[in-house]
Amino acid sequence: LAALNGTVHFLVYRSRTRSEFQPFLPHMFEIVTLSLAKGDDETARGALECLIELVEFSPSFFLNHLEELLENMFKVASDSNIEDATRYSALEFFVTLCESKPSVARKQTELLTKYVSLMLQMMTCVEDNPNWNEGESADLDDEESDYGGESLDRTALSVRGTVLVPILFSMIPQLLAGEDWRHRRAGLMAISIIGEGCIQVLTPNLDKVMQMILPMFRDPHERVRWATCNAVGQLATDFGPIFQMRYHYQVLEAIITVMDDENNPRVQSHAAAAIINFCDHCEPKIMEPFLPVLLQKLDQLLKQGKMIVLEQAITAVAAIADCVKEKFTPFYDNFMPFFKNVLLNATDEAYSKLRGKSMEAISLLAVAVGIETFSKDAKEVLDALLAIQAGPLDELQVPFLQQAWARLCKALGKEFVPYLAALVPSLLLSANLPADLKVVKESEAHMLDEEKWKRLTYDDDKFVAINMSRVQEKSAALTMLYWLADELEDSFFPYVDKLLPVCSESLRFYHFEQVRTASASLMPCILKATTEYLRHNPQTNIETQVQALFQQVINSLLESIANEPNLEVLIALLNSLQSSFMIIGKRYMNTQEFAKLKTTLEQLINKFLKKRELFQQRIQEEETEAHYDITAINLHCDVFIKIGELVAKTIELCGVDILSFVTDICSVYKNFLGENARMQEQYIAVYIFNNLVEYGEDSAQPIYQSWIPYIVQMINSEHPALRKIVVHGISLLAEFSQTLFPQILANVINRLNAAIVSKNSREKYYIVATHAAIACVGQIIEFYPSRIDLHQVLPIWLSYLPVTEATEEAPEIYQQLCSLFLKHTEIILGENFANLPLLLQLFANVMGTPLCSSDTSQTMISIIKQMQADFPGELMQQAWVTLSPVQQEKLHCVLA
Repeated sequence: LAALNGTVHFLVYRSRTRSEFQPFLPHMFEIVTLSLAKGDDETARGALECLIELVEFSPSFFLNHLEELLENMFKVASDSNIEDATRYSALEFFVTLCESKPSVARKQTELLTKYVSLMLQMMTCVEDNPNWNEGESADLDDEESDYGGESLDRTALSVRGTVLVPILFSMIPQLLAGEDWRHRRAGLMAISIIGEGCIQVLTPNLDKVMQMILPMFRDPHERVRWATCNAVGQLATDFGPIFQMRYHYQVLEAIITVMDDENNPRVQSHAAAAIINFCDHCEPKIMEPFLPVLLQKLDQLLKQGKMIVLEQAITAVAAIADCVKEKFTPFYDNFMPFFKNVLLNATDEAYSKLRGKSMEAISLLAVAVGIETFSKDAKEVLDALLAIQAGPLDELQVPFLQQAWARLCKALGKEFVPYLAALVPSLLLSANLPADLKVVKESEAHMLDEEKWKRLTYDDDKFVAINMSRVQEKSAALTMLYWLADELEDSFFPYVDKLLPVCSESLRFYHFEQVRTASASLMPCILKATTEYLRHNPQTNIETQVQALFQQVINSLLESIANEPNLEVLIALLNSLQSSFMIIGKRYMNTQEFAKLKTTLEQLINKFLKKRELFQQRIQEEETEAHYDITAINLHCDVFIKIGELVAKTIELCGVDILSFVTDICSVYKNFLGENARMQEQYIAVYIFNNLVEYGEDSAQPIYQSWIPYIVQMINSEHPALRKIVVHGISLLAEFSQTLFPQILANVINRLNAAIVSKNSREKYYIVATHAAIACVGQIIEFYPSRIDLHQVLPIWLSYLPVTEATEEAPEIYQQLCSLFLKHTEIILGENFANLPLLLQLFANVMGTPLCSSDTSQTMISIIKQMQADFPGELMQQAWVTLSPVQQEKLHCVLA
């Protein structure tokens, strides 16, 4: 085993030499079989763990012996005479292979079928439990069933549905028809588990799936009915909102029925939980017809008073209120007194979660019905929450309390301001808590409360631990301050001076990412509160204070950005920096801030480029490590994209003033316009180009001129979003760079035409980009009529019409149609007025619709009236009869 362990560690870090060790693979597995033959499960597990580690890093190492190895692994995993932990390790090898190299697993259809069958069999290993209805605390340890379900979930997420769904659904009907309730339960749980991983294949087959599930609501066994509620709830989450639109009647009727199962409160509880899931993606109009009967059932569950039911029933009522908003108002008085009663009286520790659920429900109801209905209860609720906030906080209630404050602040708006004086000081104290650290000897580690303390460093005989309850209190306070400041804006100004130093210090709190993220989010709120206060109180002389505040915020953010080790927090910091710039505007920015920004961003970009090169090199060396390196590069790529967005926004904000500071950065992004870059990288580079063209004036031309050939080539990109932003850039270039654009005009027109007439151009994913291209051609015709053969180009442009989808560009296109008609009437009408019927049809179809602005509609009416005056009556009549009766009636009405 020691030799195997050393070999695996060597192979993990020496990718170039792995192939030389492949012939020894059968001998590696031999350690497992020999150990099991001796009854030494511990050594067998150790060997399996080594192989799992290797398959995670290099699945291709196993390819030459894969079938034999998987067969042997299956024998171990399915042998009930072997210890469970060893069997699970053998199954873990297969699941890890699926995650590391799903393409290989998909090809092993026969073996995949055997492993999936094993997972389903494991899921049937559930003990009968006479105390099941008492709740999760009374559950037995069904470890094998749980492990089988977890393995199936991971397999579905990696292998996906094309291969897995046919295999599974050749087995699930048998399980659902089984006499043993455990089999029926396993079949339903399997459907619940695979939804997320197999969503593309299952979506068109949902009808068949629901035909299997819905009858199970009437199953004689309570744990099968529970599993049915679970399946429906999970499908509502995974396939919403399609699921809600298709099956609302059958599902809600069935759930309402099982809510009457008084002998099985756990089934009632899970029925309420299914309602919570169903509401997540549900349109109010779907839920509204069911409100009376559904809320009546939930009211009965609340009055039933069983703890296992209460928590879910309270949340279900809140979820329904959140879904239907003001439509909940008629039912408000039925539920609010009950929720307030729980809030005020459920003070015992045993009711801690229930009380938290009541906070959640009260606040969601308040937001749903609005201040007018909630105002009569507002003071009593807020006073109760203040009392809870002031007392010793129950950790379980903290997130409920936080979110309740935020929602109530949103519901009450300025009416919430009087409570800030009592609330904010205690929050500032919590937000300013320092880290509570202590050094612990390894020999005393067993005395440490692991729920409260977390190890930060490891040493031979001692380590540093941090008090996580204090950290979570600090994080919660900062999060809540963010919600208050974000909602109340200028009303939060009195607390800005005390909050800023707390946030600045918390940005350096490297023990917990959420503290730094919350602090970063607060920085723009501090600026917003100040600028809004100044806007509402212009006589107040705080200009100097605003300048100083802005510099403090920017300096704190830039310092943190330069030192932040966590990429997700780094993105939050960059977001806050961008928001701060947009809030404060150009007025308070100077060359000092520009220089600091330049230095900080260039350092980050250099780090990204080095990392990217390293990752790409690893992927090329060992294709099978891609799953590991692509995850890492994705995070770095997100940072790179965020930096690009920040640069583009500062160009938009500051124009030519910042160009000298971002020239080098822009040149880096130009390198990502090529085909070897990721689509997201190309997109952000084009975004920078567009802002250079629009806001950089002539000073920016030396920066972006060399980008133009790449931009033109990307007009025909296969990515709809990229095609759209590129076409927008071409429009900007036509408008703002009239010295450069004529050089590329002919090529641009040809490429735009190719994009517009391509076979997929009118599909829903491309339609926005297509409309943008049509508008761009129209704009070019308007800007450069003397450089275009109008007799050739205008008829082609007219052939692109009609546009029938209400995109952002549609009104612009029809405005262009009117403008071009007025300027080039003869060409638009065509020879012998051939296009007159088409024009009347277009006008009749779009007037008074979202496709056309009111001003353009009036222009169309004027054009028609002018044609009636100028053209022969017979000609107009011939065109008129080509219109449908509906079109004729519409034109009669608007022309009357």
